[in-house]
Formats: sequence, C-alpha cells, structure tokens
Amino acid sequence: MATGWDAFISYSHAQSDGTAIALQRGLERFARPWRQRRAIRVFRDNTALSTNPALWTAIEQGLGSARQLIVLLSPAAAASEYVDQEVAWWLQHKGAGSVLLVQDDGRLAWDDDASAFTADSDVPSCLRTAFAEEPRWLDLRWLRDAPAGTADPRFNEALADLSAPIRAVPRDELIGEDLKQHRRVRLLSRAAITVLSLLLVTAVVATVIAVRQRDEVLRQSVTLRSRQLAGIATGLLPTDLRNAQLMAVQAYQTEASAITRQTLLTAAGASPAVQYVVPFDVAISSLGVGSSVVAVGLQDGRVFTVGLNRGDLPLLRFTAPATVTALRANADGGTLVVQAGADVWVVAAAGSRKLDVVADDTIEAIALSPSGRRVAVLTGADVRAIEVFDAGTGKRLISRADPLGPKPNEALVYPYQTSRLALLDDYRLRLVSSDAHWLTLDLATGGASRVGDTDWVPMSAVYAPSARVDWLIRAPIGGEHEVRAFSTARAGSGQRAVRSAAVQVADPLAMAISPNGHRLLISDAQGGVSAAATLDAAGNGFAGWFPATPIDGLGAAAAIEFVSNQRAVVASRGDLAVLDFGSPGRDLASAPLGRRRLAVVAEYAQDPRSSALAVSPDGASVAVFDNEQSRLELRAVPGRPGRSLDAVELPIDGAVGSGYGPLWLADNTVLVLDPAGGPAPVDVPDGVRVWRLGLIDDDDEAVERPVAAQARGDGRVLIATSTGRVQTREAPSGRLLAETNPLVEGFGFETGAFSADGRYLALLDSTRSYGDSGTPSLRVLDVTTNEVVHQQPWSRGNDRDDLAFAGSTLLVARADGAVDVMPDAGRGPSARLTTTGTRTSTGSVQRTPPVVGAGGLVGFPGRGGLQLFDLTTLQPVVTLAPAPVLQGEPVAYAFSGDGSLLLSGYFGVSDATAVLTFRDLEVGGIVRQLCLDAGGSVSGQDWVRLVGDDLPDELACR
Repeated sequence: MATGWDAFISYSHAQSDGTAIALQRGLERFARPWRQRRAIRVFRDNTALSTNPALWTAIEQGLGSARQLIVLLSPAAAASEYVDQEVAWWLQHKGAGSVLLVQDDGRLAWDDDASAFTADSDVPSCLRTAFAEEPRWLDLRWLRDAPAGTADPRFNEALADLSAPIRAVPRDELIGEDLKQHRRVRLLSRAAITVLSLLLVTAVVATVIAVRQRDEVLRQSVTLRSRQLAGIATGLLPTDLRNAQLMAVQAYQTEASAITRQTLLTAAGASPAVQYVVPFDVAISSLGVGSSVVAVGLQDGRVFTVGLNRGDLPLLRFTAPATVTALRANADGGTLVVQAGADVWVVAAAGSRKLDVVADDTIEAIALSPSGRRVAVLTGADVRAIEVFDAGTGKRLISRADPLGPKPNEALVYPYQTSRLALLDDYRLRLVSSDAHWLTLDLATGGASRVGDTDWVPMSAVYAPSARVDWLIRAPIGGEHEVRAFSTARAGSGQRAVRSAAVQVADPLAMAISPNGHRLLISDAQGGVSAAATLDAAGNGFAGWFPATPIDGLGAAAAIEFVSNQRAVVASRGDLAVLDFGSPGRDLASAPLGRRRLAVVAEYAQDPRSSALAVSPDGASVAVFDNEQSRLELRAVPGRPGRSLDAVELPIDGAVGSGYGPLWLADNTVLVLDPAGGPAPVDVPDGVRVWRLGLIDDDDEAVERPVAAQARGDGRVLIATSTGRVQTREAPSGRLLAETNPLVEGFGFETGAFSADGRYLALLDSTRSYGDSGTPSLRVLDVTTNEVVHQQPWSRGNDRDDLAFAGSTLLVARADGAVDVMPDAGRGPSARLTTTGTRTSTGSVQRTPPVVGAGGLVGFPGRGGLQLFDLTTLQPVVTLAPAPVLQGEPVAYAFSGDGSLLLSGYFGVSDATAVLTFRDLEVGGIVRQLCLDAGGSVSGQDWVRLVGDDLPDELACR
C-alpha cells in the first residue's frame, strides 16, 4: 500500500471547499493511464483523514509525506489559523520551492521592491515574505462563475499547470499524454460499449431463443399431455364412459386441437342410450328399483336411493356392517330391504329394523311387496324355507318350506344364479328355482298356481330370472348366440321361449329384460353390456330389428335392472348409469315429425320418398320435404324463434317423385320446385312457395325434373334439371331470367349438386341414360360460362350414388362406402375415402347424400350412423350412432349454416321414431354437457390409476 502523497492541498473550508474538491479530482484524473486508479495522490483533509483524536498530528503526517503543497489563496485562507499553521510548517521543513499557489478569491499582488506580497494581498502572514522573487501562481477565480464549471477547457489548462511541477513532467507532454489517454479511454469505452452491446445482443438473442425453446418445450409438453389424455379417453370408451368423458374434456381444455376435438366429439356421441351417470366413491354391489327411484348398495355397506331425474342427488338411507349382497325397493322407494351376508334389514322413513332371521341360515333371496308392507326371505341350509315378515313391525308372519327346494337324498345341481323370488302383492309370491322351474305361491293357503318349467341344460346354458321374476332368461354359453326369454306367468311343462334375441354370449355376469319382454340387456365378462330387441315366438319383430348393439362405456357390469319398458340402470364399478331406450339420444334436443308408412326389408327400413332437410338462413327453422308424397313440414330449432308447420301436402302436378325441395330463400320462405307448367299455385301455406318450371306438359311422356337448386345472395335461384339444363329465376317471384340448352335428352342425370357459391354444377348419371348415346358419366359445369370443366365415365350399376360440394371440392359417395374426393371441381388430383356405406347385408340401399358442415367437416351417412370426416386431413373424426330406438330407421341429415348444429330427421312409424334431433357441435356446449352427464370431476384415485401422476390443480369439470 502507498503511504506518500504527491500533493497536499491547504485551503479554507469556509470559502474554497468546492475548488479544493475540483482540483483534487482533476489532478488525480489528469493524464491518468487507463490501467491506474489515479494519476497522483492528493491529500485533502476531508478525504484523507478518518476520525482521529489527534488532528494536527495527522495533518502533520500528511504534510510530512507530501512532495508539493498547493495553497488555495482567499481572504478566508489568509485569516485561517489552520492554513497559516500548515503553510508555516511546510516553509520550516520543506521550504518555499515546493509551494504552488492557486488564487481562488480575493486580491493578490507582488511588490518587487520589497520582494514580498503587498500588504493588501490575501495570503497567510507566514507566506508574505517566503519567496525571494515573484512566484508564478494560478488564477482560478473564474471557476466560481463559469457556466460549464470543470467542463470548461480552461480547467484542463489549469490542471496541466499544476500537474507539471507535481509530476516533474513538462506541461506540453502532460497535455499530450492526457489527450492520448483520453483517446485511449474513449476507444476502450467504445470497444467496451461495442463488446457489451454485442454481449447484450447475444444475451437478448440467447434469451429469446431460450424463451422460445422453453415455450416450445412447454408447448410440446402440453401437446403430449393433451394427446395422452385423449388416448386415455379413447381407451376408456368401451369400458368406462364417465371417466372417458372427463378425460376427453380434460384433454381439450389442456390443448384445443383437431385430435382433442375429435376425442371430445367421440365421447359426446358414444353410447347414446346412456343418459347420464351418477358416481359413487366405492363399487356398487347391488341394485333395487322402484317406479321412479333406484336403491344402490355399495361394497362398504352403505345404501343410497337416487331419483331418476337428471341432477337428483343420492340420499344415504342406511349403512350395513358388510357388503350389501341384495337389495329391494318398493314402488315409491320409501321402503327398502337390505341383505348383507346372513342379515336382513328393513329400512323405512322411520328408521331401520333387523329381521329375526336365524344367523346360521344362508340367505338365498329376498323380496319386498309393491306396497312395502311385506318382506319375503328365502333361506337355505339343510332345509330351504320361505319366511314372510311384516315390514313395519318385523314380526314373522309365515314360514313355509320351499316347494321348489331340493328333495331329501336328491343330488343338488350347481346353479348359475341363486333362486329368485318376488312378491306380486302382499299375499302372492312368485318363485324360480335354480333348475328352471317356477310357480306362484299363495302365502295364506300354501296353494301353488302358474306352475311351469323349461328344459334345463347344464353346462351349455345359464338361467337368470328378472328382478320382477316375470321372465326367465336363458343364455347359451356354447356355440349358439340366441338368448331366449320365458314368461313365468305361463303354466305348463317344457315351455317354449316367448321372446328371443341374437346376442353373442361368452361369460354372462348379469341379464335383464324389460317388463314387456321387448328389450334385453346382457353384461358379459368379455363383451361388456349389450342391448337387443327381441322377436316373438313367431319370429316377428318390430321394424328395424337388429342384432345386439354393444353399449360402450359400461364394461362388465355386475348388476342390471329395468325400471320400465324403456329405462334401465346399470351398475359398473362405482358408476350408476341411467339408460333410456325410448330417447332419441343423450343430450339431444328433439322435435316430433309426422309418422311415415315405410317399406320394410330385413335388417333395414327404407324411406322410398327420399325425404330431405334444409335449415333456414337465420338458423331458426327446419324444413322437411317428402318428395314422394309432396309433403312439407316445418319445425322450429329449440331455443330459437323459428316457425313450425304440421305436415301439409303441396300441389305438385308433375309425376310422383319429380319435385325438388326444400330450398330456403333469403327472406326465410321455403321453396319447392314443380317440373310441371302453368301458373304458381296459390293454395299453399304462408311462408311457402311452389314454382312451376314448365319442364313438362300433359302430353310429354318423358319427365324432365329438377335435380339441384341453389339460392344465390343476389336474389336469384339456379335450377339444374335431369337433362343438364340450367335455369336462372328471380326470387321470390320465380320469373325465368335465363335458360341454357339441355346437355342430354330424356331422363339423363339422376343426381346434381351446385357448389355453395353457385359457380359449379356437378351432374351424375350412374345407373341409366335415356336418349344419350354415350356411357353414364360425371360432368362438372362452370355455370358462368356453361362449359364442362371436368368429365369422366361412371360405372353403371343399380345403386344411386350421391353428390355434394364442399367449397370447390366435389364429393361423390357410393352405396358401397367408397367416397371420391375431387378438388377444384374435379380438375385436381382425386383421393378416396372409405366409409361403411349404406348397403345392408340384404343389398338394400337408401339414398343418403353427403352433408357438408363448417371448417372442412363433412358427413357420410352409413349403416352405423353418420361418419364425420375432416376434409383437410381426409381423416375420420367420429361416427355418430343413433339411439337404439332409432336404429334402422330411414334418416336424413343436414347442418345449420354456421355448422354449429347437426340435424337428423328420422322417418319412423311411431312417435318415438318419427323425430327430428338437434346435436350441438359447439365445443363449449359439448364440454358443459359432458361435465353434467359425468356428474362431477374425476376423482383423485381414478386420476392416479388412469394417468399415473398427482391430480392437477385445474380440473376441467370442477
């Protein structure tokens, strides 16, 4: 550490403090090499001295170690005792030769004659005669008033004057060195700034790259998580509908993508018979049903009742000490009978009561009368007995031997399910044994009636009575796949099946049949739950009879019960699923349509009238036109101020099936086209128009008919006919504005379609061509020029293929399921999609043209429902199956203009099957509905089991 000082500044604090500070800093920095902290060391008491009890001693040490003394002269310095003392010490010990004078203020003059400063000069007294000749001093009085202060160039000149003697370097060299160091510092500063700027830019770029990489990693992790959840949802759909729905919602909420939207739509359309799910936190072990309530027994012994209205909350009624093994409820659910092992309880509004059943007895079955006043218990140990109790008091009323129990010394058969019994009323009991015998027992007299049985076939079939014991179900476990149902209300030996259904069974867990016997539910350990409509003994079913339909999402259910002919409940693990086979589908709004008379073929029903749907421009009304019967209906879209009109027959004078419609005009009126000539009819409902096109007359045997029409935004309507003629008419008057010549004669083209903008027209003749010498063909016209822009031969067949435009992409759907995708009005490279098609196993075909939605979504009707595809990727999105009650019914589809609604018109023979349904395709609505259907959010236990990590903070359905 340096201990010497290059200069010592002596000054008056009262007057020259600012000048002293400026000089100290300036001298230390003047011509300073860039590697050094300061050029010289300058002693100034306020900076060089610390707190010290011996002030003069410290100053004296500073004076002693300094080489030069700088004295700031001013009136205050001349009067200062300390300045005079410091200067006197210096003169005594080091002499006047190393004293540098700086005039900071006051007056300073030299008297040559006296060789001293004049008497009026402001100098310390000891300095007045210290110099033998006039010294050179530095005048800094200007510094006090200089606007630029130390930035004034004169200050650098003053520093050079002082630094030269202190550093023993010529003044001009010091000035040059200062300039050199200044330039060097400036260059170094610029270099440093450049380097720092480059480093800053590099850091910014690196930060941006790092942020982007982080964001990309986060985005990829989000994408991977969403796809993981979507994959889990898809994998759960066959066995666990509730968690599949929740995972689908979670996947979409994690990242909205084509994949997660597809999963969401699939979950929304899966298992339309399942109306909603009520979740429980442990597995369901047994069910009991009333007319409007379901009793649910859990493995932990708790018993709940749940209303059959969506949103009804489970009500805890009782807790048994063990797993609930059997459960019965009376009609209103007010009274329950609960079995847990060998104990039986009656649970009512007043509380619970344990019945006096012998503890060593084995409980085979329990029953509760519809009134809730009687309880029957079938016990079995060495001897089977039927005990009847008063439900209110618990008193044993009757005890009788089981008339269908095993006889003494008779070998016991191994039953698939234990014997079942049901109280028909307070005094009659129906009993079914394990070997397919049944009877009705009068509890008062012990008399038996309605005694019957069927052939019991061990090891090849299993039997299960219905919960009401009104049916006995036999399911084959061998190579057969026909499940049969026997009515226990019939008497006689060797009964034949009353109803039957085609169901493939491997390992049945539970079976149930509706009270009227028309619908069957079977839970198989391998195939899950299936539903089937049954045939009667003569082999007659209702229209649209199908083999068993799997109900995805329920897995292998342990308990199934019918509540009514149309409603059932299924217990799958901890989920209670409520099924409705008479509903058009889960979460679908609907409107009734007029009933139809249908032509029925095996496994399929056809609507020969080729009905079509169209949605009004304002999206509030739907028109349904039956071309064969010239019948028009209007229905309002639920929640929108649309119009409704019951079916009316319009005055179409052309040949049967030669009309065309419905078509909506811009003023929300419905247009139907009639190929005949003459004035427009006036006897049509308000808001409906019929245009007569003048294509045929009374003497014309050939029928030229409209095959396509397009309402344009300019108030004009384009109409294409079966000959390829294009008419342009004015709306709403129908006045003919222009007409082109026919392309062919006679019937010509069967099917046509305009593009949405009306520029292109596609015409197809796939089965016949009257009056045209060429082969059947597909042609695409540019309507603006009337030129054929694409033409190709089309294979002749018996099927009617259908056309639609998606933008400028032409879609041609064949009955066998092949779909040709032809971009740019057929001029681009074509691709092919594969769908299920509309042809059935018997060869029957229903006309089902493609329907085009929004955002590249297009639907192709098939045997299993409507298959939605994404035309941008040519990938399937989802198949929307109809509800069981609508399977096999003739159907037509349409999208609303904005693509937010999918409409399905079913043309059945009953109120249940003649219906128009509305499916909301808006994602937000689907998410809300799925959360409501699932009855809450996914549990932490299920999340860990399915996903494998901790439950996230953000749950989509919370």
